[in-house]
Amino acid sequence: MAGVGKRIAFCYDLCSPYTVGGAESHYRDLAAELVRRGNSVDYLTSRYWPGGAEQVIDGVRVRAVTRRHGAPTGERSVRAALSYAVGLALHLYRNGGSYDVVEVAALPPTSALAAWLGLLRNRGTLLVVDWHEVWRLETWRQQFGPLGVVGWVTELLARRVGRRVTFSQMHATRLPANTTVVTEFVGVEPHSRGVVRGDNNGNGPFVPKHVLLCVGRLVPDKQFSQLPATLAELKRINPKQRWSAVVVGSGPQRQLIEAEARRLHVLSDITFEQGVSNSRLSELFDSATVLFHPSRREGFGIVVLEASAHQLPVVLVRAEDNAAVELVVSGVNGEIAHSDDPAELARLISRVAEDANSKANAAQWWTDNAARFTLSRSADQRQQLWASSN
Repeated sequence: MAGVGKRIAFCYDLCSPYTVGGAESHYRDLAAELVRRGNSVDYLTSRYWPGGAEQVIDGVRVRAVTRRHGAPTGERSVRAALSYAVGLALHLYRNGGSYDVVEVAALPPTSALAAWLGLLRNRGTLLVVDWHEVWRLETWRQQFGPLGVVGWVTELLARRVGRRVTFSQMHATRLPANTTVVTEFVGVEPHSRGVVRGDNNGNGPFVPKHVLLCVGRLVPDKQFSQLPATLAELKRINPKQRWSAVVVGSGPQRQLIEAEARRLHVLSDITFEQGVSNSRLSELFDSATVLFHPSRREGFGIVVLEASAHQLPVVLVRAEDNAAVELVVSGVNGEIAHSDDPAELARLISRVAEDANSKANAAQWWTDNAARFTLSRSADQRQQLWASSN
């Protein structure tokens, strides 16, 4: 197969299992698969572990190019981003010639520019830039205020370097026309793949369950702060139903979510978990009624695929930077709200919960689309891209 025996470096300042997020999980599994195919893979990141600057995980050499700044929450400061950019540029300046391919996540875009600068004297190395997200100027301003213009200009410059890759049609439209769109893959293995589960196990009348599942970092863009008001609205719609929610994740908004839940008298209905194993996460997917994911910004939305693989319908919010809506067909594997208004979200959640066919429909969507989202296909796409760029 094309690309076997290549020397590859993936570059991302976050690193699984030390941080929890879709991008680092993607790179971890993809790197391990490419090692199994006979490639040599380095993962250039920040240091999250004690001891030496290198370690080997699943055959992948994980190398720290800078020390970590702050807690491994998946949120990065400007200082941390710049520190990683400098460390990456220096490492590639010294060692870039030892790689056939350097693939860097443009999260943030300073990493892409750093990789390009570091490889200036190693023109024989292919630079691939992964655009998990492409921010609009408005998004930069929302995140950083007036300084957001600097980030936006940096991104405009970074869009001009390397072979561009993205993971959604939404973000492809924001990049030059010769950008390659590749797919993500499901990293959590369902317990009951191929078996359509019903809430009554096939015996007696359909009895809806009332459990919401939230999976992700508790940060403003994920909008899990809407959970308490949505639960309260579900209670208002039908006071006889007992809705509860499980939140898997951590982050700076947990206290805000708890305070709002306490104010609305739904705190006892919310359970928080973090650092869960894949098997525990699969159990939570299997036992939930709806994946509640009101995020306003997603580069792809891997959690939506994981839910569909577990035959779990999803409720999303349509937003200008939310590419996850590309993965949901309303009335099939979920519903898409037009706003983050708790009343609309609760109405759609109720519709899904009361539909006896919701899980079967989600299962059928996964059956029809699963072949698009495998680790093997993702690795094939990478090797084909590298071979065509030679």
